[in-house]
Amino acid sequence: MILTVASGLAAQVIVPAGTYRLDTQLTWASGVGLAGAGRLDTVLKPNGAFSAIRGPLLAANAYYTSCVFNDFTIDGILQPIETFDFSRKGFYIGRMRDSTWTNVTVGNTHATGFGVDFLQGCKFSDCYAYNCGRGNTTDRFSSGAGFGFALGLTEQESIELIGCRSSGNRTHGFYLEFSPANGATFNPTGIKLTNCVATGNWIGLFDAGAKGCQVNGGEYSANLLAGVLAGQNGASTQAGLLGVISGALISLNGQTDYTWDEYHGNATKYTTGGAVFMETSNGVEYAIRGCTIINNIGAGVASNSTASLDIDGNVIADNQGGGISVKTNSAVKRLKITRNRIARNGKGALTTVDGVMIDAPTTGLSITDNLIYDDQATKTQTKAIALRGLYTSTGVVLLNNDCRDAGGSGAIRIEQTCPSIVNTNYTDGTSPVAATITNLFTNPNFEVATAGTSASGCTISRPTGVSPHQGTAVLRATCTGTGLAQATLAAMTFAPGDVITFSAYIRCNAGRTVRLAYKDAITTSDYWTSHPITADGNWQRMSWTFVVPAGVTSIRPSFWRDSGNGAANGDLLDVDSTMLTVGRDNFDYFDGAINGGAWTGTANASTSTKSIAV
Repeated sequence: MILTVASGLAAQVIVPAGTYRLDTQLTWASGVGLAGAGRLDTVLKPNGAFSAIRGPLLAANAYYTSCVFNDFTIDGILQPIETFDFSRKGFYIGRMRDSTWTNVTVGNTHATGFGVDFLQGCKFSDCYAYNCGRGNTTDRFSSGAGFGFALGLTEQESIELIGCRSSGNRTHGFYLEFSPANGATFNPTGIKLTNCVATGNWIGLFDAGAKGCQVNGGEYSANLLAGVLAGQNGASTQAGLLGVISGALISLNGQTDYTWDEYHGNATKYTTGGAVFMETSNGVEYAIRGCTIINNIGAGVASNSTASLDIDGNVIADNQGGGISVKTNSAVKRLKITRNRIARNGKGALTTVDGVMIDAPTTGLSITDNLIYDDQATKTQTKAIALRGLYTSTGVVLLNNDCRDAGGSGAIRIEQTCPSIVNTNYTDGTSPVAATITNLFTNPNFEVATAGTSASGCTISRPTGVSPHQGTAVLRATCTGTGLAQATLAAMTFAPGDVITFSAYIRCNAGRTVRLAYKDAITTSDYWTSHPITADGNWQRMSWTFVVPAGVTSIRPSFWRDSGNGAANGDLLDVDSTMLTVGRDNFDYFDGAINGGAWTGTANASTSTKSIAV
């Protein structure tokens, strides 16, 4: 069926109650609407490899205008799913103005349900999408959302969703996509979601390119990866900018296969949690204000990106990961955490467990006026506030935080010195508790022979006089080709489930990719790796916390130079100042000769210990 309307006139197709099988798509026209007898009474079922309602591509700068849709359902259960095709949607129309959808349901579609793009002045009220994207069985970051909007032809693309629901869709409940493949050049403003609900999707709301998206109230719960996520994917090159989430319930998101834990070298394990911010080439900026973020698997707020975040006035409690966890090797700007109530987080066995954990370099960190506590008999928040291993800053403001029921005076931990204002933070006033930590490496600076070290793709030496990080010598791997080069230390005994933090200073040719790793010393074929970093030719500290896997009782720590990124025969991978400690804390380097450590036996041939306040 092809719908046409006289120029300048508005029309509406009235469809009485009934179930209608569509053996061809409804080809739409500007100025035409469709009204059913009720969303449960009028049902359209496309019966083939096509969308139910399709608007042909218009000429440049032309728009479908004044299309009014209300009171019917599109059920895509008859659309075939044997081969995925993003164009088999419920609605598939691009470039629309001044159009509305009211009491419309789309479900069971092969691809996206409401697939309408580049909208201006459009409004969705009390609409519902469910089980859309059935045909997408592979990429859960791509097509197959309940509501999916391509963005970016103009600076202002206003879309308002009021009281809409999106549940059980293959990818996202609500998806905002900056779409350069379709001519997008702007990150448009004007997107607003009010009292919307997203449950049971991969991601509740995925903002991949809007500017100033406003989320007011509503619920984003029980989604498999995240309640709200800002980041980019293969289609979009930009995450959301200057978005604001206010007054929303964000709960029960995440799943145990994607816990907010170290990556264990597995690139398919994504950051999971309530509100998640993923790395993007062009930055992320977001504010989260007055939300209730509870009972998520993973962190309440999790960022592995350089996102500039303003986290203000939220309840962040009872999450399996940390309350707020920020971990990245890249510099984070303008991170503000204020007036939040953060309680009883860290309930998952394999999660980061601080109330607020910053494990990243920052250039503007402010943590003020927060109430952070753990009132459980067995506390699960390790620290109220922890500025951990990768943390560095040109200045931190840490003021007026009430941590009196979160672990005593050890409730706040700052591992690195930096210019800062740290004042009037309240703990329970007890004296610091002394603890002993142990560097398990017995020859951490390679000052004596490297017995037990093996090489693959390189040769091993222990030169002196080459500007070591500490002491007089380094472990040097001289690469013998362009493939993977590994310098692997002698075996060490652990128990499955042990939590280990492994760190070292690495120096390699600029531009090369390097990483930490360990092998199962028994099978020798199983290995796990850290995130890689790019070498800059100078000493760089790498750290990695991992959990010894089930069935593994002996490991061999290893240092890698990857193939690719200019890897060349003759590359030098130098290692020095190595540490292996039990637990998640990434301490400053020490051994028996420096930084307050003491050898437990012969110097450079025994473990070393250090007493600290916790």
